[in-house]
Amino acid sequence: LGIYLCAVLSVLAVASSSGAKPRRALLFSMLWGSLVYAPAVHWVWGEGWLGVRGAIDTGGSLFMLIVCGSILGIWRTRTTDQEPGSPWVGWDSVILHLSASAFVLGYLILMCALSVPFAHLRAIAFLNGIAAACGGFLFYYLMQFLTSNRTGQHTPVVGCCCGIISAAAGCTILDSQTAFTCGVFGGAAGFLAWTVALRFRCSQPLEFPFATTASAMLGLLMVGCCGSSSYGVMDWNGTPISSLMHGDNSQIKAQGLMSITVLAYVFTLSKLLGKVCLRPTADSVISQN
Repeated sequence: LGIYLCAVLSVLAVASSSGAKPRRALLFSMLWGSLVYAPAVHWVWGEGWLGVRGAIDTGGSLFMLIVCGSILGIWRTRTTDQEPGSPWVGWDSVILHLSASAFVLGYLILMCALSVPFAHLRAIAFLNGIAAACGGFLFYYLMQFLTSNRTGQHTPVVGCCCGIISAAAGCTILDSQTAFTCGVFGGAAGFLAWTVALRFRCSQPLEFPFATTASAMLGLLMVGCCGSSSYGVMDWNGTPISSLMHGDNSQIKAQGLMSITVLAYVFTLSKLLGKVCLRPTADSVISQN
């Protein structure tokens, strides 16, 4: 229930900025939780049609894929600009860094509590998760330094989030080097996705959902690449799994099917619900003009 409410509130925060009436944004979030989030997670968690085909989410990457993929579907440019006299002007960077820090810490704790079945490994997973976050941060920061004049102002804290999200799917308890490497790949996936999005003139606030969606998909694919029952990654019914690293490609196929179908479903249905429920009010349209 706590994870469900966290997802619904995250989407509600974005829906409330669309210019629609508050009751419409609330209606959208309720419909989204029932028609988008609940079916998508139960395709994998439990005996869903993707779960019985071998798809696994062990660290919350599926959660981020559903939430951020839905945000991409409902995002609209703000209908009103921030007034110069607003007390929030100049605090955007501080709020961003504090929010990202809270997110990373909470995500690490949640990942270790739910995805690691052995108590003595949770501390190791937590430290390796920090290593993954550092890997994503350093890669993002380096690319920001090298390409800031050509691809826009990237935010290194987004890379930190990408690193931990991509390494969350059961890989961070192997060792620090593997976690750091997964984090670097997560940062690379997020940076590449956002760089491509910028070419299509996407607005700057979309950096986080674009980057984290890409890193979440990578995190899910990581299970198919190096998942193993030797460190607690099991099938939905407790059956041990073998990944591409062990010479079995069935797991990577299941993970790829899950990533594509879930993202397509949540993006399309969220966009349709947004068009129905999140129509801007007349006052918002006038303000925008």
